[in-house]
Amino acid sequence: MILAHNELIYLLDSGVIENGQHSAVGGASIDIHLGDTILIEADTEHVADYRERTALKMREVKLTPDGYVMRPGEFILAHCVEYLRMPLNLTALLRTKSSMGRIGFEHMDAGVVDPGFHGQLTLEFKNQLQHQSFRIRPGDPVGQLVFFRHETVAHDNSYLAKGRYNGQRGVNQTRPNP
Repeated sequence: MILAHNELIYLLDSGVIENGQHSAVGGASIDIHLGDTILIEADTEHVADYRERTALKMREVKLTPDGYVMRPGEFILAHCVEYLRMPLNLTALLRTKSSMGRIGFEHMDAGVVDPGFHGQLTLEFKNQLQHQSFRIRPGDPVGQLVFFRHETVAHDNSYLAKGRYNGQRGVNQTRPNP
């Protein structure tokens, strides 16, 4: 079942979503906002290896109120302002806000927030435009979380037990295999 407005307000008020805003709650989603640090893909011939979990070559940029201008085709990692504490009976899906999508700003669809996850989300964004740049600023509403209630997942099968990014704050790259 998808959670609606009053249930989403409860998630804010009960601490499931920290640093969220009541004004960001819609009929069936909550807006999330761009944090103040991004990682920008470096100009290099580096080869990342998924199986080895090698990190990309990136440079960190602390955003000022003026923000950052994303060039056509540019890829960044970012984080949201909100901190999530997902109960074992909720999953969320992250979608790009339509107003951001209309300027070519796209989340790379790696947006499932599993039961038991706690932390700030690392977000994968790309400027999908071929010829135009756009500006992003800290605090911009960049995505929407849609929450689904389901049967409770056993602790041993949850992100609490199996997740590699629990507790993260700020923007994080892929973590190496243990």
